Amino acid sequence: MSQHTDNARVMPREVALRVLADVSDALDRYGCIHWVTDGTLLGALRENDFIAHDYDIDMGIWAESFDTAVITDLIENHGFQLLRAQGAPDAGMVLTLGRDDIHLDLFFYYPYLDNQMYYSIYTLITPTKGKRIDGVYPVIGERIRRDFLGHKIWVPANAEEHLVAQYGDDWRVPNPTWNFAT
Repeated sequence: MSQHTDNARVMPREVALRVLADVSDALDRYGCIHWVTDGTLLGALRENDFIAHDYDIDMGIWAESFDTAVITDLIENHGFQLLRAQGAPDAGMVLTLGRDDIHLDLFFYYPYLDNQMYYSIYTLITPTKGKRIDGVYPVIGERIRRDFLGHKIWVPANAEEHLVAQYGDDWRVPNPTWNFAT
């Protein structure tokens, strides 16, 4: 069960780490090119931990490398649920998986212009209608393995460039009020 602080969900570290490792291992087994991104990448680089006020895990995946069998495997063999599917496989797909009260967002990345790529996020306007927002980032290029709480995770070799594009030049300064939609 998640801990609650000031009405915010906070992930228990060991449970979140097991969810991250299980999804990453499954993606590796199916040849899916993936990495941690957004708040999970920020925590891994800045704090070598999950961000204290984070409530989910963020992973990116090259859309063209995705094998749908990985989702079936995670559901049938590892106890995950597919909580949400937004967008379409060829543009703007986001899948949210859940297990043990932990949510993991799998953002699909697509080639954009020159050395750029994009992925999409969705905000709820009403309970049944959302708005898609595309973010443009430097191409990941190479990935490297990084030690994270005793596990090896994939991160972009140019991770700092990615974090600057996401959070700005002051990404090293914690900001508990940061909001992806604004």
